[in-house]
This record gives sequence, structure tokens and C-alpha cells, in this order.
Amino acid sequence: MGNPHTEESRAKLREAWKRRRLTPVSAETRLKQSLVRKGKPKSAEWRRKIGLTKIGKTHFQPPCSEAHKQAISCANVGRVRVDMQGDKNPKWKDGRSKDINHLRLLRRLHKHKRRGLGEIHSELWENLKSRYSFTCPACARSEPQITLTIDHIIPISKGGTNDPGNLQPLCRSCNSRKMTMVKRYPLINVALVA
Repeated sequence: MGNPHTEESRAKLREAWKRRRLTPVSAETRLKQSLVRKGKPKSAEWRRKIGLTKIGKTHFQPPCSEAHKQAISCANVGRVRVDMQGDKNPKWKDGRSKDINHLRLLRRLHKHKRRGLGEIHSELWENLKSRYSFTCPACARSEPQITLTIDHIIPISKGGTNDPGNLQPLCRSCNSRKMTMVKRYPLINVALVA
């Protein structure tokens, strides 16, 4: 199939290109032009034009003068949107979100909650790992190959605490696989595994 344009339509296209100061360029010419510019630093004017076209500005707009900024701020002085004040505003959070006393109260309550669970000391954690022979009871892999992590048999989200009877060592993959299930793994006999 040949070229769909007739000689007359081609002449019209050439006229339109001339009016818009465009010239039809072949793919080879475009490639040559791009290779000529390759690696050369762009001028400041070129970078400014490209930056403005990227943000949708076709021509350079100078920054506002101080007098213009003053005029804008004076025009907005009396504008108060009553329909967007207080609890009518979609960002309203009962007025508590920025109150420093409310934030302190939340932090204190969170600390009390964590303290009520009990603390896990490093000695307790080492004793627990040695009781399980430094092995994950779920997959039976030992600690040089894996990293043991603290797992709560009854998860904290379901009312569990940091009591030593509620803790067991699991590797990261088994711990994440267990998620929020209540599951106690039995102690592993190292002689049977090896």
C-alpha cells in the first residue's frame, strides 16, 4: 500500500508546516541532530524553557512584586469561610490533635500499658534460648543459620503479656508465619534432630 496522501494534500501539509515554522525532518536527520547535542552541557536558557514546559508554563512568568503580594494578602483579610470552621472542617479531629496536654496523656497511657505487660531482660532471653537449645522449635534450625526472635504464644493483640511463660524463641520466618495464632511449640530434643 502506497502513501495515502495525494500531491495536493502534501502541498497543504507543507504550507501548514511553513506557517508553524516546522519543516518535515526524516528519522535519520533527527538521529544526527540528537547525536550532535549528546554529551554537551545545556545552556541555562534551554534548561529554563524545558523546566517551564514541564510544569505547564509556556512562557516565563516573573515572580510577584512585594506590592502585589501585599495586595493579595489585604484582599484575603476579610475572607473567613464559616462553613469550614471547627467541626465542619473535614480535617477536624475534635480539637485534640495539636493539644500538647492530650499528646502527653496518650504517651503516658501507652507507657503504662507497655509497663503492665512486663519487661523482657537480656538474661531472661538468653535463658529462654538456651532452654530451647538455640533452635527454632517450629522448623528445627539452629541459631548460626537463623536469627531467633521473641514470639508471644498468646499475642499481645489478644491479651498476652511479656511473662516468661508466654514467650518462646522462633526464627523470623516462622514468627511471621505464625502471625496472631495462639500456638505453643514443644521443646526440641537436640539429640533426635542431629
